[in-house]
Amino acid sequence: MNIYETFKREDLEKLDRDALIEAFLKMQDTLVGRLEAHDAQLAKNSRNSSKPPSSDGLKPERKRRKKSDKASGGQPGHKGHHLEMVSEPQQVVTHVPTTCAACQASLDPSAAEVVGRRQVFDVPPQPLEVTEHRILEQCCAACGHVNQGAYPAEVKAPTQYGSRLQAQIVYLSAYQHLPVARIGELLNDYYNVRPSDGFIVTTLQRAHKAVEPSVATIREQLQQADVVHVDETGLNVGGKTHWLHVMSTTDLTAYAVHARRGKTALDEIGFLGTYTGRIVHDFWQSYLKFDDCQHAFCNAHLLRELIFVADHHQQAWADDMITLLCDIKQAVETSHPQHLSMQQQYTFEERYYRLLNQGLRANPPPEPIPNRRGRRKKTRPRNLLERFHYYMSDILAFMYDSRVPFDNNQAERDLRMMKLKQKISGCFRALAGADAFVALRSYLSTARKQGQNMLCVLYDALTGNPFVPALPE
Repeated sequence: MNIYETFKREDLEKLDRDALIEAFLKMQDTLVGRLEAHDAQLAKNSRNSSKPPSSDGLKPERKRRKKSDKASGGQPGHKGHHLEMVSEPQQVVTHVPTTCAACQASLDPSAAEVVGRRQVFDVPPQPLEVTEHRILEQCCAACGHVNQGAYPAEVKAPTQYGSRLQAQIVYLSAYQHLPVARIGELLNDYYNVRPSDGFIVTTLQRAHKAVEPSVATIREQLQQADVVHVDETGLNVGGKTHWLHVMSTTDLTAYAVHARRGKTALDEIGFLGTYTGRIVHDFWQSYLKFDDCQHAFCNAHLLRELIFVADHHQQAWADDMITLLCDIKQAVETSHPQHLSMQQQYTFEERYYRLLNQGLRANPPPEPIPNRRGRRKKTRPRNLLERFHYYMSDILAFMYDSRVPFDNNQAERDLRMMKLKQKISGCFRALAGADAFVALRSYLSTARKQGQNMLCVLYDALTGNPFVPALPE
């Protein structure tokens, strides 16, 4: 029934008593559902939902995190990081006193001794270094044939930019997320040269092609990993919403862009079709359709939903379930070697079932309305409880298997930088540009996770020797 539909008095007078009651009940159900949904939406924030912290406003929120008894800053035993003096600096500037501070007599500089030193680390003003390649020819004294040298394969034009500058262009775009115009401005300020926008785009395409073998290796290694993290987020391509998918571990990252979000997209980009390990995700239904692999749910998402039920619906079992999940997490982290005994697992399982039954009693399934078709909508607490009931082993996977993390933060972190790219550079004009960017980002993210220097691995790729990720230990 449309809640904005109006009735004329003469129309209502034609209805009998039962028809009027039925119309009123239908409108009441619709209005109550709308009000509950509206109140729930207003109650959501970054603590109890997936809304970003920027949407919270200035209203202070109650914090559940326990205050630590440690002082802020570095803790005792923490190894600090600072600049170390070098034994052979490139420049030495001496500061010699010329007159005596007491009697104003002239001093002999040759008699001065070094009693202290300080070093300043800075970037020297450096224009681009120009290397000229010259072709020489020589006549053979034996047969008279004229021989010429050959240019290196990478030197193809009378003047061109070198691979190190091209590596910086790719780094600024794919890792620091700068748009094309700002990359040109930055290089002009640094080196007094302004590569054209077309050259910058061509360089990115060339780098994309150069890293393709490495990205293929990354995907192969992810298929062999015991546990992987998966997630997705919206991406604006050509003015339309596409979906950026990620599959990652602590050592590997692979991205892919597709026009669709569901299982069809995941099959076509080749992420989970043949994977047989365990995937960590946020209970999105498309992931549950993959039957050949095991599942583990992100408990950070569950904690936020439990906070919402505890705060908005005032249900004690949700607060106690939060405590239980945090207790299990702490027990796993403090156990050695991060594996709980069967007795510990049994004790936690008992608490889990007790809280689950308590919640189910407080939230019975909705009763059907007499003479009404269809099922009544379940409440938010009831839906959450059924998830805890049917998927207990996936929720507590981190308790049973030490390789499984408590949350899906790894995938969240890997996606965060991609959202930053959109904020800085805006959308992608075409799918080809988006594909090039995500391939380069897969390459760089994996290299960073494995301790590589970004500019070095980009230079290696552009010179035909791309970084190949090491097999996870």
